[in-house]
Amino acid sequence: EILAGVLYGTVGGMILCLVGTVLAGSIIFLVMRKFNKRLMYWLFGKDERDRLSFLQKERNLDWMVFVLFFIPGTPKDLLTYMVPLTNMSLPRFLVISTIARIPSVISSTYGGAVIGDGKFWQAVVVFGIIGVVSVAGILLNHWLMQRKNQKKDAAKD
Repeated sequence: EILAGVLYGTVGGMILCLVGTVLAGSIIFLVMRKFNKRLMYWLFGKDERDRLSFLQKERNLDWMVFVLFFIPGTPKDLLTYMVPLTNMSLPRFLVISTIARIPSVISSTYGGAVIGDGKFWQAVVVFGIIGVVSVAGILLNHWLMQRKNQKKDAAKD
């Protein structure tokens, strides 16, 4: 994303990155739908799978996918592999995940664009803000996952 910003500017880099994300997400989604859980078991350990297993029973799946893709520091790769195992359609997944990624992608491509323009102090500020927001996102993600897992454990009892 940063290099795309350096080479193509903020908007051009963002478009390039989002097109790549949509193409890769489509391929992963279709492959996961075809091979289902067998491939998931092969790719990810039990702890990783269990952490997001609530998605398969999530009533507010659209909202949860949006929030998890929007928050910096969430396991977006794992999410991209898990969502196809739910009842969400490919077009719905692509729209939700792409819109949710825009703030993160645009901030990174903007940071790259200012580096390309030689505005290094501005880049330091941009990436400092991104770092703070990312740490907050990681903490929020951790809190959300704990909350979801506590609800799941309480339902088992």
